[in-house]
Amino acid sequence: MNQSNIARQLMISGILTAAVFGLLVYSINYFIFGIITPITRFLSSLLIAELIILVETLYFITRDLYVSKNTLVSASTSEVWQISSGRKTQMVKESDISYLYSQAGIVYLITHDGRKILTQFNSFNEVKEAFDLDSFFQVNRQYLVRPQAIDTVMKEVNQKLKIKLSPSAPDIPEAAMISRYRSVDFKKWMAQ
Repeated sequence: MNQSNIARQLMISGILTAAVFGLLVYSINYFIFGIITPITRFLSSLLIAELIILVETLYFITRDLYVSKNTLVSASTSEVWQISSGRKTQMVKESDISYLYSQAGIVYLITHDGRKILTQFNSFNEVKEAFDLDSFFQVNRQYLVRPQAIDTVMKEVNQKLKIKLSPSAPDIPEAAMISRYRSVDFKKWMAQ
């Protein structure tokens, strides 16, 4: 929020306070008590109300700026994925994810402690639209992996690579094949 936005917010608060205060003071005093408030009393009361609103508005602007700054810092250091499965929603830190596995239109998330979590996604493209996957590499149609998930890399025939993933998860093969076309990109990614 820049200075012009803060000034505009303070000005709007001041104008609204003056309008509401003026309307309330005159209408309540006149219609309920039958008294017309002297202008000096009205102006002194309005000044007090304006000062209270000014302090309150500055407090909320400062608080909101502080909260938004802290939110940006925490979001950049540790992104949290919201995973929905049926009626259950789980929050998983990106740093806790080892790899993603896709089979028959279902994407599973595997954590470092070996938990297998069913996600709301049907393909890796949907995951890529929802989250930043810079730290992941798509090995093949079934696996999106992070470097921490790779236990061993073995050379196979015809320049293919076979990687063993860790941790293993129930009903998910712990080895993945990388085609010779993807193996060059995989080696570059691992070297980063």
